[in-house]
Parts: sequence; C-alpha cells; structure tokens
Amino acid sequence: MKKILKYITLMIIIVFFSNITLAKQYRNKNLLVRETKVLTLKKNTKGKIMYFLPKGRYKVILSPNDIDYIDSYIIGSSVELNPEINGNSFQYDIDTNKSIESFYQEYKVNKSTKIRIEIEKIE
Repeated sequence: MKKILKYITLMIIIVFFSNITLAKQYRNKNLLVRETKVLTLKKNTKGKIMYFLPKGRYKVILSPNDIDYIDSYIIGSSVELNPEINGNSFQYDIDTNKSIESFYQEYKVNKSTKIRIEIEKIE
C-alpha cells in the first residue's frame, strides 16, 4: 500500500512540474509594412517584420531607439540585403522586379519599444 501511495505522489509531482518552465515565453507576431509607419513592439515578443513592395526602387530606413533586437539584414526571395549604418539607423536600397515582392526581417524584444520605418520610392 505504501508503494502505491509513493507511486501516485511521484506521478502527481511529475505532472505538476512538467507544466512549469523557467525559460521566458515569447509570443510570435508577424508585422506587415507597406508604407511609412511607427511600430510598437510589446515586451517578450518575437517574429518578422514583413515588407510588401510593388515593382520599383525603394529606400527603407529603420530608426529604432535601440538597434540590438532587430536583425541587420533583410531577406528577399533570392536576395539578402545588408544595410548602410548611419548613426542609430539602418538604410536599405531595395530594387524589385516583380509586381509585388515580399521581404522580411526578424526581431526579438525583451522590453516594449517603438520603431519608425520609412519607405520612400526612388524611381
């Protein structure tokens, strides 16, 4: 009888502690950007900033308060774009040949912050 009670208590303890984790839980959130806007990234989120740009040449400028939580490159269908770093902002020159092309950039945030994304058509 004691063995059965020990076994049951052990099973209850295992079930109880299997639901508890010590790692931070991040929420995934993908953000769509088609024009100039200010994004507010909430605490403990990660995801992708997705850019949908029609055919043409564009200049994309990222101006966050702190640049550490955003990947410095933008990934397209077959292209990886590296930025020009001016002060506390990233500048990208993007040339699209398709009617609408998508690009994305990953981010991970530990605290709430705001990012200004400016999209300016060159041609």
